[in-house]
Amino acid sequence: MKTLTIHGIDPNFFGKIQWRDYNLTFDDGLFSQYYYWPLLKGIPITKIFFITTNLIGIDGLGKRKKWKGKMQEFPDCFEALDDYRETGNRENYMRLEELQDIMQEHNVVIGGHGHNHIKYYHNRIQIEQDIISMMDWFEKHLAMRPKYYAYPHYVNPVGMDAILKKHGIEKTFGGWRIEIEQEINILSNV
Repeated sequence: MKTLTIHGIDPNFFGKIQWRDYNLTFDDGLFSQYYYWPLLKGIPITKIFFITTNLIGIDGLGKRKKWKGKMQEFPDCFEALDDYRETGNRENYMRLEELQDIMQEHNVVIGGHGHNHIKYYHNRIQIEQDIISMMDWFEKHLAMRPKYYAYPHYVNPVGMDAILKKHGIEKTFGGWRIEIEQEINILSNV
């Protein structure tokens, strides 16, 4: 079975994919994933959300757009991350309450995606600090420790697997996942 990774959601995908043929993973904790949650939760397979903990807002919900059957434009994962790094804006990411809402579904797993979404770590100490910060966040805000982890930017630095295992990660997800946009292009040319 193939594993698809989805960053931003495009509702046009829904008519083109036979979901039962795939495992589904979602990276970063983007708000678009929550906005389209009413469509996603109807897919009867396990969905793994890999969360970059430092990007999740922990403030109240306030006014946020909600799915009302209207397609919405959202920044892609690179634009959202650049915006956060330049301005500190977390509006393109889920808030804690939204993540907790998704967790209520029986076929949802929440996994780790680092604390700071680092592509290249400088050394093992930096890797360990990022993983400890991520685990601390999970324990503090969700009262759990993730068992799954997806490498940010699909990069698996030397020594990271041992550190992840030390902190209780049982399964890792990397570059072997297929990005949904690539799969749609393949299916469209068949």
